[in-house]
Amino acid sequence: MSRGLANLGDLCPSVWFMLELTQRYRPQEFRLVMSLLNAKTQEDIISYYIDDCKQLQELIGTTGNPLDHVRQPGSGEDDVGELVLENNPCKLELEFLEEQFLAYSQAPLNIAELQFNLKNQPNILPLGNTEALDIELLTELLPAALPASKQFEYRARGYESLLVNLRNLECSSSRLDVLRKDFITIVSTELRSLLVEATNKLKFQDSLGSHSNGARRIHFVPPNQGRYWSPVVSVTVVLIAIIHCMMGVARDHCNLILKCLRCILQIAANLQNSRSDSFIQNHINPIPITLPTALHYLGLKDELDLFVVCPDCDSLYKQGNECNIPDKCSSLNSRGEVCSASLFTEQHRGNRTWKKPIRRYTHQPLESWLSRFLNRPGIEDLLESARPMKEPLCTDIWGGSYLYDFPGNGQASFFECPRDELRLAFLLYYDQFNYFTLKIAGKQCSSGFVMMVCLNLPHEVRYDLKNIYVTAMIPGPHEPGWENINKFMKPIIDNLYEHYESGVYISKTHKYPAGRKVQSVAPVSSMDIMAGRPMAGLGGPKHTIFCSFCNTPISEINNFTPGCFHERTMEEYQIGLNHWDQAKTAAERELVWKDHAVRRSEWSRFPWWNPFKYTVVAPMHWAKNVLEKQIRENMGASLKFHADDGKTQTPPLSRALTAVEVVWGFKAALHLSAADLEKEGLPEPLLRFICRGRGIYEAGLPRAQLIKDLNAYRYSHNILHPDGSPIVKDLTNKVAIAKAEYYLSKTGDSLTTLRDNSTVPGLQGLCNQYSVPWDIKDTKLTLMKRLVVHHRANITVDVLEDTIKPTDTRPLGLEIVEEVKGDMERTTLPSWIKHPPITFAQLEKIGAEEYKTIGLVSLPITLIRLWSTGNSTLRKRLTNFLNLSMAIRILSYQSLTEHDIRYFEYYYRAYLNDLQALYPFCSVVPVQHLGLHIPYFMRALGPPTRFSENTSEMFIGMLEDISSNSRTGEFEQTLHKELIMAANLKGMVEQWNFSDVLKPYSEILGEFLQTRYPGSERPSSAGWYTRHHGEPMSVDAETYSSLCGWAQSTGTRKFTRRLHVCQQLRRGNVVYQSFKDAKGNSCIRFRPQGSITAVPGRIKTILQEDSASVSPPNQPRIIVLTRSFDDLTPEDAANDPYRNNPIMGLSHFRIVQLCYDTINTQRVHIIQPDDIVSHVAVCKFADPDGTMSSPCSIILNLDLKHTFAGIEAN
Repeated sequence: MSRGLANLGDLCPSVWFMLELTQRYRPQEFRLVMSLLNAKTQEDIISYYIDDCKQLQELIGTTGNPLDHVRQPGSGEDDVGELVLENNPCKLELEFLEEQFLAYSQAPLNIAELQFNLKNQPNILPLGNTEALDIELLTELLPAALPASKQFEYRARGYESLLVNLRNLECSSSRLDVLRKDFITIVSTELRSLLVEATNKLKFQDSLGSHSNGARRIHFVPPNQGRYWSPVVSVTVVLIAIIHCMMGVARDHCNLILKCLRCILQIAANLQNSRSDSFIQNHINPIPITLPTALHYLGLKDELDLFVVCPDCDSLYKQGNECNIPDKCSSLNSRGEVCSASLFTEQHRGNRTWKKPIRRYTHQPLESWLSRFLNRPGIEDLLESARPMKEPLCTDIWGGSYLYDFPGNGQASFFECPRDELRLAFLLYYDQFNYFTLKIAGKQCSSGFVMMVCLNLPHEVRYDLKNIYVTAMIPGPHEPGWENINKFMKPIIDNLYEHYESGVYISKTHKYPAGRKVQSVAPVSSMDIMAGRPMAGLGGPKHTIFCSFCNTPISEINNFTPGCFHERTMEEYQIGLNHWDQAKTAAERELVWKDHAVRRSEWSRFPWWNPFKYTVVAPMHWAKNVLEKQIRENMGASLKFHADDGKTQTPPLSRALTAVEVVWGFKAALHLSAADLEKEGLPEPLLRFICRGRGIYEAGLPRAQLIKDLNAYRYSHNILHPDGSPIVKDLTNKVAIAKAEYYLSKTGDSLTTLRDNSTVPGLQGLCNQYSVPWDIKDTKLTLMKRLVVHHRANITVDVLEDTIKPTDTRPLGLEIVEEVKGDMERTTLPSWIKHPPITFAQLEKIGAEEYKTIGLVSLPITLIRLWSTGNSTLRKRLTNFLNLSMAIRILSYQSLTEHDIRYFEYYYRAYLNDLQALYPFCSVVPVQHLGLHIPYFMRALGPPTRFSENTSEMFIGMLEDISSNSRTGEFEQTLHKELIMAANLKGMVEQWNFSDVLKPYSEILGEFLQTRYPGSERPSSAGWYTRHHGEPMSVDAETYSSLCGWAQSTGTRKFTRRLHVCQQLRRGNVVYQSFKDAKGNSCIRFRPQGSITAVPGRIKTILQEDSASVSPPNQPRIIVLTRSFDDLTPEDAANDPYRNNPIMGLSHFRIVQLCYDTINTQRVHIIQPDDIVSHVAVCKFADPDGTMSSPCSIILNLDLKHTFAGIEAN
């Protein structure tokens, strides 16, 4: 269109939009409109269209979603739905054709994936001014075997058949005939649009070829997002998209909201002046009345690959033209049998029948996500700034050794590339979630969620919703089997393999309009054990080879000695894979699995693949599980039992023992050789009883390990010779007699058990012991019968009830838990800390962040107060728990040095080494062992907070907020599409340059997005973001005098008297506020002016200069007025259990101390935001004995940014 028309469109967006559509669809009318270019007023043109182009306006109304025009033709006398009978054959046929049209329109098709074969058709080119080729020619040029070709033909032929059916349809009602004709127009328009797009792709391919630099070319078509809208349409469409995509409001409800909004605006416009008709026409009528149309206007949808999934074996069939998918699954199992499960269900409506997949799997190709992602302003600059470089102070995954050496084996770095290319690294996350947890009580449905995070992005924005690549959704209703997960990973790996090997060429990016080559890799995964092990093809925590990093067997899980385990190697892995591949049957593979704990994974196709280093010990799940194990099981947090005051009780055995059984066990332990003890068949409860009596750790260990440890004890205590023979030999068959006596006591009507577990000499000795007469000629059966008769008549079996006596105390019993609850209620925490439930001892499930707060804040506060002055056992328990707390605190650091990693090793090993002595009856579980390998990942990948799955869990929570039909096998596709749209919507809104008219609206949106999805703000000064309302105000004379003195002492410019009083100061997700606005966010540690030592205090006021009073290039300064807490006197400091604690006190990590409740009112400290070190947790100190001279508060440092390089680990 001409520049004149463009200028006209700038003045009247709705007219511009109408003219463009007129030029495209109504050429004759367009020529008539050209004569209006000399019109004096916009109203002349609007009037022309209002009077003479009614049909065109109706066409415009259908451009968002053509079906809306058919479904909702209007209201009043034009409302066909009120006049047409439900059983009208023409109406039913139109509805059926609508459904077909919807099916064709929503069928997978990405025009950018079309690859034309032009080698055999040179006469077709050049196309010149050809706008659209016909279907026959286009399909002839497309390779029939390619999925994209089948998808294109499926949609194009479908539209073509619809047109034939519509033209042949006879409608008795004139109104229905109008709908039919409109429907023909819609389908014709869509078909022509499809052919035009395909022809343009053909022209593009002819001009550029199918590959660039050896990479497949991806043609990017920017979505049309609000190009011609008025401000009213813009705010309405964006609002309804946020309501649906981010608030989870259902589609029907959104339709109602849209209609009501449009109606309200029309009423408001009608109440205005005479120009209301023009305003309504230009600004209100274009507002869509259905959600699909609004979303279509925004262009939020991305293409997905759809797969039909077998409900039995999880085999996948890529969906395109469904005629190519069999009705029944044709996959073969390991026995060579065909699955034959039905893939579709039949759907009926009237006399029509069609097929519907039972389950669907959705996958978004990486190139589809990258195309939109790389066209956002500024993204490429962020991506290019990431480079592997080992750092002494490691702040991100790029500072570790893993990416620095990637792909390893002496190869050149993957991330070295020409300036105009991109090399991207992704972190992969996969987990199962129960969508119905918060939807339907008791309903269980496990679906899978796969997402990736681009590690090239700075960690501050890496997990922002708009930057998340929502990769795939795995359908329920059950979690895939350990081997079947490969089937769902295959499309992802197929896609990633191309991106790693050859890469793709994105035809247009924001920084490179002519396109650039991109290669990508997903070298790190972070997920819990039950998700990560199946994906990597490794044995789980219940396998005898339970560890994904070392070869420690489950029987030696309680061995924490350094150097006692060896890393699993790729050579061993390849041997296991070879055996797996050679196994022909399921039984053979089961044997391989048992011996090697490996199976073939799709990831093994990558040359860099190392499952032992790829499968990260996920820090969030690890911290949660190890704290849960310690607090719930080891320390027994409970309100049902009293605190044990350091006196550990022996827990009951699985069954009661008898006196004769114990005699047998003790004699066997004294007289049998090492080999004979293994064969003796001592019951497991008896073995545990014997081990407990000798101080041998037995909790959770299998029977074989108990015997092994008992033999080790006998060697070390001179019960056995070095050759395994007993020092005290059993010359009189004492063990055989005791064993026979035990099984005699268990004999009922059958003598089988006694016969199988006794010998003739043992029975003869037992006869002597009972004074039962016997003869040398008596058979074994005779001896048994005599003994049974005698035993029943004369012997009473003594049951040792103490062996099953339940314990009634716990380390964290009732009295301790009540103290913890009291301290929790008295504790003030900042908003970024997850507040733990005070009912933590009663709840079955507690979140990972809540456990973290309990372990780092709540329990240290209470246990230091109660156990520091307790008996030696309580003090040892306190030290043991603080060792674990310190390890988890280091795991939460935002930066790491080698010193910090050694600290983690020291404190975590100290925690493990004391476990068996302090909690001798609590088992060691795999998650505790895995903590020994976390230092490797710290050195390789940097701070665990950078590869934690913590933020990823937030997106599973978002899935639960999305409204869907809740039908298993279907709703996963809805969730996938909706989450993608939410991510695209957030990116679109934040990069949109709102006009001045919409500035208040943009501020409201920005505040909402920041609250719901942190990371959305734009920092105002040196990375800090403030929030204030209204105009600046004059500060009081005393404050202004202090500010002027501070400016003079620091050599900075003088302040004006009028400053903004800020309600909030933010950096990232951490918020600081004044004490009057938020107590928790006001308590901080800060460095006073001229001091390097941080002190605890509170924020009094946050001030900021007005931007209008600051001359460029200066930025508005932010000033924080603070007051410090009053420190203890030397006399009170000597009685402070916190500052005197050897681990967390002021002599070591300086994490916790007491201060007086009072604030120093004599001095106000003026500091800048960078002088704030961290928040602190504040808890009123319970001092019933009056130890302190004045009321005090516990101040616990929450600094997770800084390291303690001056403290040496032992």
